[in-house]
Amino acid sequence: MMVSTNKCLVVLLAVNLIAGVAHAAPQDEKEWLACQKDADCISIELGCWYWQPVNVAHAQDMKGKYVPVCAQSEPPGPQPSLACENYICINNYTVKYWKQLDQVPYKNVWIAKKMDQCLKDANLNIDWTGVSKKTHVSKSFDYMEIREPLIKKVDETVSQGKYSDGESLQKLIDLTISCDEVVAKAKSYQE
Repeated sequence: MMVSTNKCLVVLLAVNLIAGVAHAAPQDEKEWLACQKDADCISIELGCWYWQPVNVAHAQDMKGKYVPVCAQSEPPGPQPSLACENYICINNYTVKYWKQLDQVPYKNVWIAKKMDQCLKDANLNIDWTGVSKKTHVSKSFDYMEIREPLIKKVDETVSQGKYSDGESLQKLIDLTISCDEVVAKAKSYQE
C-alpha cells in the first residue's frame, strides 16, 4: 500500500511541476522586463498578434524559453513602440499603432477587449456560442454586429484627427466607445 501511495505522490508532483512550467508566461519574468530607460527595452515576436517587450539584456533568454506560438501561420502584426514605465518594459500602444492595423484581426482584438470589459463591468454574461433564437443565426454573428460598427467608429475618430499619433490607443478607444452603448446593444441580443 505504501509503494502505490508513494508512486501516486511522485506522479502528482511531476504533473504539478509540468503544469507549473506550462503555465509560466513571459510577463512572469519580472527580472527580464526590468528597465531604467526606454532604450533598455526591445520587443520580440512571440506569435499570433503578439510582441513581447523585454530588457535587451534578456531578449535571447526569453526567445530561448518561450517558443513563438503560430509565428509561421500568423504574423505578429505591426510592432508597437516601447516604453520603460515604472521600471518595466511595456508595449506602448498609440494612435499611430491603430493606423498601422490594416488587417481586421488586429482591430478586432482591441475592440473585443473593450466590449468584454464593458460587459464584465455591467455583470452581463452573454454566451456568444450556438444559434440565436431571435435571429436564427450563429450568436457569433450577433457579437460581430456589435463589434464592427465600433471598429468603424474608432476608424472615423482617427481619420478625423481628433487624437495625435502619440496618444494612448486605450485612451482613444475608451473615449470613443461608450460602455453604455455596448451594454445596451448586447442586451438587445440577450435571450
